[in-house]
This record gives sequence, structure tokens and C-alpha cells, in this order.
Amino acid sequence: MRITKDDATDHGGEDVWTDDDTVVADGCRNVTCGSHGRCEVISDAPSCRCDSGYIPQALSCVLAPDVPTLVVNLAGPARTTEAGGSTTLTVQLSHAPTHSVEVPLSLSLARKANLSDTSVTFTASSWSTPRQVIVTGKDDGIVDGDQAYEVILGPTQSQDEAFSGLEAAVTLTSIDGSCGNGIVEGGEQCDEPGASQFCAYGQTSCTVCNDQCKRVAGQRTYCGDGELQAGNGEQCDEPGASQSCAYGQASCTVCNASCKQVAGQLTGYCGDATIQSAHGEVCEGTQMPAGAACPTGQAGPVTCASDCKLDLSKCHSRVTAIATGGFHACATQLLGGAKCWGANDASQIGDGGYEIMSAPTSVSGLSGAVTSIAAQTHNCAVQAGGVKCWGINNYGQIGNGTTIEQGTAVSVSGLTNVVEVVTGGDFSCALLQAGGVRCWGDNGSGQLGDGTFDERRTPVAVQGLTNALSITAGWSHACARLQTGTVRCWGNNGYGQLGGETEFSDGGVVNVAGLSNVVAISASSYHTCALLQAGSVRCWGENFYGQLGDGTTENRTTPVSVTGLTGVSKISSGFEHVCAVLTTGGVKCWGNNYVGELGDNSTTQRLTPVNVSGITTAVDISAGTLFSCALLQAGTVQCWGHNSNGQLGDGTRTDRRVPVTVLGL
Repeated sequence: MRITKDDATDHGGEDVWTDDDTVVADGCRNVTCGSHGRCEVISDAPSCRCDSGYIPQALSCVLAPDVPTLVVNLAGPARTTEAGGSTTLTVQLSHAPTHSVEVPLSLSLARKANLSDTSVTFTASSWSTPRQVIVTGKDDGIVDGDQAYEVILGPTQSQDEAFSGLEAAVTLTSIDGSCGNGIVEGGEQCDEPGASQFCAYGQTSCTVCNDQCKRVAGQRTYCGDGELQAGNGEQCDEPGASQSCAYGQASCTVCNASCKQVAGQLTGYCGDATIQSAHGEVCEGTQMPAGAACPTGQAGPVTCASDCKLDLSKCHSRVTAIATGGFHACATQLLGGAKCWGANDASQIGDGGYEIMSAPTSVSGLSGAVTSIAAQTHNCAVQAGGVKCWGINNYGQIGNGTTIEQGTAVSVSGLTNVVEVVTGGDFSCALLQAGGVRCWGDNGSGQLGDGTFDERRTPVAVQGLTNALSITAGWSHACARLQTGTVRCWGNNGYGQLGGETEFSDGGVVNVAGLSNVVAISASSYHTCALLQAGSVRCWGENFYGQLGDGTTENRTTPVSVTGLTGVSKISSGFEHVCAVLTTGGVKCWGNNYVGELGDNSTTQRLTPVNVSGITTAVDISAGTLFSCALLQAGTVQCWGHNSNGQLGDGTRTDRRVPVTVLGL
């Protein structure tokens, strides 16, 4: 408790000064007096000075009573000694009087002590200031042992009737004799200065003379007292020591009840066919706990590992892939089928209706394993080597030979052995197992790659393209990654998105200049990006919002390196931004950030990659129109950015600048 320098000086004693010119009296250390007072030292002992309306009681402050009373507290021990030992009382009033109040002081055994005052007086201005009364013991010359006596306060005298006749008393003990002089006198039971307080080793009991000249039980020295006495034959002394070895130990020694070191009892180990849950075991061989299963969002077999813990290494994400479109998103599920959420104005959710879905909804007509999915204003998925599509169909992009909008998944005509499908602005493409590519839908920019600009309602082969390993589609162009590690593109080249060193395109397939060792490609709107084997990324095409990541806003007809980006495992190009998954599980994005689609808790356009907030376990990424989604290792999906159609899947239509979890996956 801090007191002022002046107060500390008044109270005396050894003080400790602090930098703020206040002092802490040693006697007040660890004494708080509660929230309605402060500690002060009186006669080297702590006492409480209380706020208005409170009175001291022991070392705390309590509410003053309704009626006036004497407030008496000990500021020292409750004893005096005939050798002159003293104690101190503090006296004050509980309320302010209108006239002075005299408090007479007396002793019930006057021969035992002297009082520093025979009375104290309080006024209307001094009533709350504690008055000290020192009680000093004296030798009465009588060997009568320790005696109790009272300090009597009152009856008070005052013209204020409320304060007249108040009384109080404090009981003290007078300690007789002088312990430690070697002479048994007064109430002493013994007087043996420096006497040992220990019994002989092994004694079950004994008495000794303590420093207060009283006969008390001696401290025993024996096997089990926790002190090693080798001279008495003890090898150890560990009271209550376990007689068992630690879990997993093949052998050990323990201290027994005779203070000897002996072989301990084996507790057990992982592999002894007994589940010992107290030691962290949850399984043993084929013995599995009830309800053992993969974490939420995952599925697969759970087995018992060699450390008797559950082996979850074969658990797989329930969500196997994600795809983002214009203002909606889709996800495939491990147990089959797919779910979509967000905008539904063209039945792109696949539920047969047109209502916006802010949470994932199952695609009708799509069951069983789905190995690839793509989203735009229409969606397509690979199932059993064939392709099914749904949504808008104004250019025949559904591929069923019509231009009728499809509210549920329908099969694309004439496709088998498909391994991947992608969707562009109003067209679709499929990669065949043999390495060929077929496309259908709008062909106004030659994006179908068949050498014409004619719309196709069923798939046609991309001319001059073989040995493709993966494909991607932008708004009106497409690209393929070849077995050679190179990339070829076709379609619209108005911003150089084909990467062929020119902005001209005749509808044929062109080689992307200067690329090799490509392991993944991603196109969107009017730009394209490639992931290289070394973990870096190169992009080309439109760069109005910095989506090429080279620190500029200049369009590029050939690939340029994304600045400061290494260790990339996945990439995805959005409408005007790009995102990448790192091998560490983090995600970085760059480009337009109009509604927080970069996930860095801002809407600031970024010309180079920035970290997405809070994601550390991403395994896949998909960037859409003004929003992005990431698939996490646990099998859950998080999205961020524009949410006007519920495309973030969190059950709201509130834009988010940082990731939120998609509900219901």
C-alpha cells in the first residue's frame, strides 16, 4: 500500500522510497485494506486508515454501523510480557460527534501493565483520526503464569448524548517470567537455551523444550521423513514414493517403505493389449474407442498407430475440389455429388430454381464421384468419364445440342474418357485421356480452337493440339499445358492473353513464348498465368489492375514473373486478380481488390502478392469474379470478397475482407 512521505515519517520505521516520491512501509507489504482504505504503520505494525463511511476492522475496512460506537483495533500482538514487552491499540469514533467525547482508559489487572494514557478525547474534527494507546507489560513479582487481562475503554463522557456511555474492551495476555535464562520460573515448563528440537533417530515420539520454554513434541528423524540419513542405513527416503515404474519403462528402481532401493513394478506399455488411457493410450491394436472417426469435414479409415494413438493419415477431405464462377461457387464431395451456392439467376446452382442460395445446395442430377468441376455463369463436372453441365445455355455451352437453359445437370453429347473440364465466358472445353481437347459453345473469338468462328452446340476438336495434360479457360480464350512442359493457347488475344508475342489471333492455336517446365495453368477474363516446376509463377495479358503481379499495370504479350513469389503449389486466376497456394499452406493474392477479394483486410489494389489473412493450411484455391475461395486441409472451405449473392457461403450477403467459413460443407 503506498502512503505519502509525510505519513511515512509520522509512522516511523524503515521505509522504501520509489521514483514517484512515495514510500512503501515494510509493515504494509501485501496489506491492501480492501478498496475503501489504505495501510499505514503504527508501532511497526500495519493498520488501516479507511475512507469516509468505513471503519477499520482488523486489516480491512467495513461499513460504519448505523449508531455511534468506539472503533478499537490492535496494532500489535495481543500480549504483553512482564519483561516489558508492549503492544499498541488504536482508538477512534465511528461517526462525527457534535461535542467533544472523552474516553477513559483503565486495566482490569493494573499490576500487569501500564497505559500510555488514562483517557483520550475526540472532537468533531479529530473523531476519525486513530489515537494510539500503548500498553506496556510490567513484572508484578508474582509467579502466577500467563494471565489474561482487559484494557477497558469507557464509559465515554460527552454532551452529545449519542456518544455518552459508549464502552469497549480488548483482552490481552500477560506473559509471566523470562524464557531463555536457563532458570525455570513463572509459567515456564522448561528453560533450556539451544536445546535440540529433534528426537533420536527412530523414536516414535519425544518431548523437547522449545524457545518459548514449553514442553512440546520433538521432531522425529526416521525412515519416511523425507531426509536421507545414510549413517542410519537409509539408501533413500521418499515418503509415499510410487512403487511402480513409469509408463513404458522396461525396468526401474524405487524407494520402498524401508528406505531401500528395490526393483519397481512394471506399469505397462503400448502394445501390451491393454488400453491405458491414464497414460494417453486411446487404442491398442484392433481395440478402438467408440466413435473413432476422421475429423469433421473428412472421411476415411481410422486405425491404431504404433504409439497407441489414432492414425488419421488416411482421412481425406470431404470436399475434394472447389470452383468459383461469376457470382457463385461449387464444391465436389468425397462421397459423391457436388454443392453450389450464390447467384442463381441462370439456374447455375443446379437445384432447378432461380433463388439465390447463401449456403451450399446439392446439384440435382449429379451423384456419384465427381473428378473435376468448373464454374462460370454455367457449370460443368466430370463424372465417370463423361461431362454434365447446367446453367445458362444461350450459346450452346451446355453441350447438349440446344440453347435451352438447364436448371439441373445434363450430359454433354458425345464425350467419353474425359479427365478434366473447364468453363469460359460462354463456352466449355474438355481434356480427353488421350491428350486431345474438345470445346463447345460461343466461338466469336475462335475460343473453340476448331479453326472457325462458328458457334458449336456440341463438342468439336481443337485443331493441332495433342499430348495435353491440363487445360484452362478465360472469358474468350483457352490454353493447354502439354507433356513437354510448354503451353499453347487459342481464342481472343486482345490483351496479349495468348502469350504469342502479338495481340493478333486468327483463331488457331499458338505457342506461349518463353515458357518451359510448366506444371499448372490458369486463365480468367483477359489474362493467363502459369506455375513453373520451381514454384514460381509467370503471367501475361491484361494488367490494368496489376493482376500480372509484376509491380506494374502494363499489359504484357509474353509471360512476366510475378514479383517475390516462390514456393507455390497451386494457382487460380480470377476476373481481375490472381491467388496462389504456397507449400507452407498460406495463400497470397494480387491485382484488383475492389471489395476485399485479395483477403488482406483492405480494398487496396495490389500490384504484387500480399498474404491472405488467417489461412495457414490451404491445399487448393479458386479465384472468381471479385471473390476467392480456398480449400483447407481439414476439408473445409473459406471464402472472402464480394458477397452480394451469398457467394461466400456464410449464410449472409455481407462482403468480407478476410476469409469466412462456408457453412454446410
